[in-house]
Amino acid sequence: MKLTILSIALAVITALSFSACGISVTTETEPETAKAQEITQAQETTVEETTTAEASTIAKTEEPTIKTSEKNTKAAAPKAAAGYKTLYSSLLKSKGYKYFELIYVDEDDIPELVCFNGYAHADRTALYTVYNGKLSKVGKYGMYGSMAYAEKKNRIFGYMGVEGNDKLSAKYTYMIQNGSAVKAPDYKGYKSKLAGNDGSYYKNNDTNRKKLLS
Repeated sequence: MKLTILSIALAVITALSFSACGISVTTETEPETAKAQEITQAQETTVEETTTAEASTIAKTEEPTIKTSEKNTKAAAPKAAAGYKTLYSSLLKSKGYKYFELIYVDEDDIPELVCFNGYAHADRTALYTVYNGKLSKVGKYGMYGSMAYAEKKNRIFGYMGVEGNDKLSAKYTYMIQNGSAVKAPDYKGYKSKLAGNDGSYYKNNDTNRKKLLS
């Protein structure tokens, strides 16, 4: 009987000792901590995957946009340059000028159109250009079916007197701006060329229009 009571007391004391050491608490906490770590790792992995996916989406979205813009710009240039041919051809048909020539007055790659009807002193040239996709008459210049200009320098020399005259040269020197003629700020230092009745013109007929403007 005493041995039984002693055994029970020893069992109680042992149980209390394990409880005091927190063995039961430690055993229950470890699985919860491990689970929390797994959840944290899963969240971090999800964030990394999302960030990578977003970066990939942005890269795929932006790249075609840039390439499309470049293609459109390259495609628009030849189309815009080719438009002048139709405009000039229509003008020559409707106005009935006898002769014409293509020259480059300003700095762009679209030529200007020079038209004239004869070689008399009073025969001036008519100069046309294209601005914003539309035909624009710049003005009438020169004499004897010719006009003087500086190629690709945007200068039109309205005074063509035999003797030099600084006052008249300064007064009648023009440049093309927004499809129209405006007074140029200077006239010296340019190499002058003749357009029209200078041997490089063409008769206004179907063959020559097709050759130069189609």
